[in-house]
This record gives sequence, C-alpha cells and structure tokens, in this order.
Amino acid sequence: MANSTTVRILRDGARNVTLHCVGVLDTSDVAVVDVLALADCAAPIPLDFRIDEVEFSVSGVMSVQLLWKANTDVVCLTMAQSGEFEFQDVSGLTNNAGAGKNGTLRLKTSNWAATIQTYSVLVKLIKMGA
Repeated sequence: MANSTTVRILRDGARNVTLHCVGVLDTSDVAVVDVLALADCAAPIPLDFRIDEVEFSVSGVMSVQLLWKANTDVVCLTMAQSGEFEFQDVSGLTNNAGAGKNGTLRLKTSNWAATIQTYSVLVKLIKMGA
C-alpha cells in the first residue's frame, strides 16, 4: 500500500470554510501538499483565510504541520497526539507568510515511524476579504 492523503471541503459558505484532511501513512512522511487554495472556494472567492478552530488526532510519535504557502512557507500550527485549538478569542490565526504569500494552506508530516500512522485534521476557516 502507498501513503494516502484525502482532503474534503465539508462546508463552503459565504463566510466559513470547513476542511477535513485524513492521512494513512505506511511508507514515509507526507511531503508538503496543498490542502486549500483560494480558488478552491465557491463564491465569494476570498483574498485570504483566517483559521478559527482546529481539531486533530495524530497517531504515534508523528506530528502534522499546517503551513501558509509563500516564497518560504511559514509554519502556522504543529499538532501531535490529539486535541483542539480555538483561536476566535485572539481573532484567529492570520496568514503572516510574507513575500510570495498566496492564501494557500499546506500540510506536511514529520517523525513517521516504520508502522502505519494516521492523522485526521478538521480546520474551520473564515474567508477574508471576500
């Protein structure tokens, strides 16, 4: 079997986007993959995203990172084991990627062990500038 990464947009409204990423890794870490681009959204197309909430479950010693795409990607959040983060009280996690940022959210894993490892990440975002 080969590594499998599935990304589904569960909700895409005028303001909110909910994204679900699921991975089953049996051969290596996931290299950086795009999980959500501005053009993936239904109208109104946003200029950027803000992350308001993340729920996650990551097996073993593996970790999952969400990154903002730019000339040099910027780590937005690192997750291990299981839990949730809520960022509404601090106005969300905004894209601070700098030069070359284009609003794309990316994902990668680290510390894959030589067994089957899994992750599930649910991301609730707000469309900015839509």
